[in-house]
Amino acid sequence: MTEAAAPLSLADQPHDEFLWLEDIHGDDAMAWCREHNARTDAALVNAAYTDLEASVLEALDSK
Repeated sequence: MTEAAAPLSLADQPHDEFLWLEDIHGDDAMAWCREHNARTDAALVNAAYTDLEASVLEALDSK
């Protein structure tokens, strides 16, 4: 049989520079999300995207 590995202590955990994003309702996390969403929209949203989004929403909203 193999021995189970001992759990890591908090001191042994790797540093997570984005741990603050887990506060999903925090002002800093929300600002970060808004900034990144705006950058993504600027890169991806165009007429073709808007048309596709409308047709998908129409299909999802249909009975």
